[in-house]
Amino acid sequence: QLQKVVNKMKEDQVRFAEDRNKRQQNLDSLNNASTEEEYATDESVSDESSNPPENQEESEEEQDGEKKKKKKQTPEEKLKEKQKQEALKKQKEKQRQEEKLKAKQQKEQAKFMEKEQELLDASYEDSTKMVEDLQLMEDSLTRFSEELKAFEDSTELMRKNLKPVKNLAYEIRKEWVKMSYKLQDITQPLGKEASEDFDAIVTDFLNMKYDEVVNAVNNVDVLERLKTLKNNIFFSKRIPNINCHGGIGVFLQGLPEEEIKTIAGGDVGVFLKSGCVGYTMGLGEDCNLVILKLPDEQIIAVLRKKTLKQEYDYTLRKMVIKEGLHAFDAIKVIK
Repeated sequence: QLQKVVNKMKEDQVRFAEDRNKRQQNLDSLNNASTEEEYATDESVSDESSNPPENQEESEEEQDGEKKKKKKQTPEEKLKEKQKQEALKKQKEKQRQEEKLKAKQQKEQAKFMEKEQELLDASYEDSTKMVEDLQLMEDSLTRFSEELKAFEDSTELMRKNLKPVKNLAYEIRKEWVKMSYKLQDITQPLGKEASEDFDAIVTDFLNMKYDEVVNAVNNVDVLERLKTLKNNIFFSKRIPNINCHGGIGVFLQGLPEEEIKTIAGGDVGVFLKSGCVGYTMGLGEDCNLVILKLPDEQIIAVLRKKTLKQEYDYTLRKMVIKEGLHAFDAIKVIK
């Protein structure tokens, strides 16, 4: 594309130079014609001024003879003489008008030549600028070509150096695919079992009261069952029913701060504002088990107790416990 621009600029410069030369030739022709005309006028004036005194004397004698003849002329001769004088007068008037028109044309031609000379001077400046711009473009094209050649050389070298890397990357991808399939062979059955156990646990805890749920969770076998569910449920195709953007803190209300710190693994404030995704399931009549995956891939399970919720009643203008509205307090974290 840059080469096309340079070629176009060269063509424009040639056409511009040809047009300028033609205009210069026309101006030179007008100058030469004007000079020749002035020279002819000067010659004519010189010839008239160089008439010898004898001719002037002869002219005076002729005028005296004419006067004498006029005295002897007949009326017919006088009429002819008068017509001759009128014709001569008209010829002189015509000559005067032609000279006036010629002077006007010369004046207009002088203005035209002056304006044309100004345009030619500006044209020479434009031509110089075009030459500078063209040189700049050619320099840019040369530099660009050198950079392109260097880039092509470096690219070719990079291809040679990348070849073994590409081969290694291919082998890594191939092994990763193998490992991925192996991992799927392991995790898919685990996810299927976890999804089935999810429903089974809900059924097993269906009619338990709060104290019964707590005692059951403290049983080693039940605790291991819940841990297995927590670890494998995200391998299943079950769609999460929790997508919390407000932070995990809402699920940890009621836990001692020290217990939260043990699972935070860093800044507690940031941890509590972390988003989460997961599942919630009912354990008995008064408890829920919430399984959460955090942005750092950490998975925790929180056992929460249903509690009556206090709300401000604007009618009574005081806090009241409204029946049927429940909040949750976290009572145990299963890691």
